[in-house]
Amino acid sequence: MAMNPKSATYEIENFAEAQEFFHSRGWTDGFPVVPLTPEAVGACLECANALFDFHCRSIHRLLASGALCIAGISSNFSIAAEPEPILLSIEGHLVGRIESLVDADNPARVISAYYGLIPEEQKEFLERRRESLASLLPAYRVAFTAADSAELAQVVSDIDTQWAEILAIHAREFTREVQQILVVAYGEVFPFLVAIEC
Repeated sequence: MAMNPKSATYEIENFAEAQEFFHSRGWTDGFPVVPLTPEAVGACLECANALFDFHCRSIHRLLASGALCIAGISSNFSIAAEPEPILLSIEGHLVGRIESLVDADNPARVISAYYGLIPEEQKEFLERRRESLASLLPAYRVAFTAADSAELAQVVSDIDTQWAEILAIHAREFTREVQQILVVAYGEVFPFLVAIEC
């Protein structure tokens, strides 16, 4: 006998009603819940498919072109006796790890160093998203401290939007290793990203 599973659908008028609905059924432990909508699920699946297609094309380009290593001179803001050589690997069109990064323990400098290696348009877009994250930090702290679940859910949604746009650009510009380096750096600059991911 074949099973044909079907998800239940519930019509809920607003965000506050959704919170009560989830809580009354024991589907949440009191933290705000962002209810799924057909539009949100569709957008998520569309993004996942686009990223999957992008990575498949990137792998094919990488296999066709091989890995390229470039030796360059570090352009850092500090004054040094001699310029530091850096080794930069580019896989296909993706920027790889900087081998000798000056100020590697400074997360903001790490982010800036990698962003300096991508096209200006992408860099400016990422900088605007980073500024948006910084502007959301006070609202996140207030909503979290006040335990205002509706406000917290809205701020978290705004943060998620900015973070998803940042990660999408990272996936288009950087290797997986650099993407992970940048996630760690962002987590140090914006600790609330780590709290939201958990």
